[in-house]
Amino acid sequence: MVDYLILTEKPSAAENFSTALGGKNGTFDGKTYKIVHARGHLLTLAEPEKQVDASLKEKYKSWDPETIPWNLSNLSWRRSPIRNAGSILNSIKDAAQNAKAIVIATDNDPSGEGELLAWEIIEYIRWNGIVLREYHDDETPKSIRKAMSNLKDVSDKNQDGEYLKGLVRNKWDFSSMQLTRLATSYAREAGFNVKVANQGRLKSVIISLVKERLDEIKNYIKKPYYEAKFKDENGHIYARKIKKDDEEQLNLVRHKSKEDAQTELSMYSSSPIGDVVRKPTTQAPPALLDLASLDAILSKRNYPSNQVKTVYQKLYEKGYVSYPRTEDKFITQEQFREFSENADKNRCISRCEYKLIDT
Repeated sequence: MVDYLILTEKPSAAENFSTALGGKNGTFDGKTYKIVHARGHLLTLAEPEKQVDASLKEKYKSWDPETIPWNLSNLSWRRSPIRNAGSILNSIKDAAQNAKAIVIATDNDPSGEGELLAWEIIEYIRWNGIVLREYHDDETPKSIRKAMSNLKDVSDKNQDGEYLKGLVRNKWDFSSMQLTRLATSYAREAGFNVKVANQGRLKSVIISLVKERLDEIKNYIKKPYYEAKFKDENGHIYARKIKKDDEEQLNLVRHKSKEDAQTELSMYSSSPIGDVVRKPTTQAPPALLDLASLDAILSKRNYPSNQVKTVYQKLYEKGYVSYPRTEDKFITQEQFREFSENADKNRCISRCEYKLIDT
C-alpha cells in the first residue's frame, strides 16, 4: 500500500511529476507514492431529462419556451462517464484501493476547474479516505517538489473553496442550456433556418454587448469641437488629460466654435522654463501575455488560432513555458529567481520558441 496516490490532469502532467519525483512510483519526502492521470474531464453532467423524476422527464426534455425556466432543485446533478473514459476510471479506482490518501495534482487554476475535475473522479470511484491538495506554480521539477512538500488536507469537499467555485461555475454553464433552447426556438419561429443557436455564460453576454455597441455606432452623431493645445519647439503636442466620462471638465476644454477656442487661447502666454529636475524612476514590467493576447498578436501575422494553441501546448508540455491562464499575469518570486539564475539559457529558449511558432 502506498501513502499517496497522486492524481494528475493529463498524461503530460503525469510525466512531469514523474520526472520531478523520480519515477511513476517510489518514495518522496519519506512517503511512498504512485502517479495516475486523467485525460481532462472524465465525467459530465447527464442530460436534464435524466436528472429529474419520471413525471418531469418530458418537461425537461422539451425545447418549448413554455417549459422554461427550470426549477433547478429538481435536478439531481448526476454525472456520467464520457465516451471511452471507463477504463481510465477503473484503473484509478483499482489504484486507489491500495492507497492511504489521494493527492489532487490537477491544474491549480483560479476558476476551480482543476479541483472540480479531480473531485468528479474521487466521487465517482466512491473514495471516502483522506484527500490532500498540492499547489504547484508550474510543472517544473523544483515547483512540483516544493508543492508536494506542502500538502493541504481538503478531505471535506464542502470546505474546499476551489472545488465549490468550480462546481458553481459548472452548474451555471449547464443551466444556461435553457438560453440555447430559448434562442433556438425563437430563431426558428422568426423564420431562421438554424439547427442550434448556442448561447451560454459568456456568449449571451458578449452578443448583448456587441448589439449594444453596434446600436451606439449606428446612432452616433459626430459633433466637431475645438480645443486649445500646446506645441513645443520640437513639434510635440500636449493636451489636457481628462477622463472620458467627466462631462463637466470636457465641456470646459472642448469648444463648439473656433472663436471660443481662440478666446481661451488668448488667456495664455509663453513663459520660460524656470526649473528642470531629473531623477531616476522605476517602471513595472508589463503583465504576462495570456493565450488570447498571444493569439491576437500572432493573428496579425496570419497564424491561425489552432496552430498557436498547438505549438504553445507543445512548449508547455516540454516545460519551456508556463500555461498562460487569463488570471496569471505575473511570475512568482521563485520563478523570477530561477529565470535569473538561467538568464543565458532563457534567452536561447525565447529564440527557439519564436522560431518554432514562426515556422
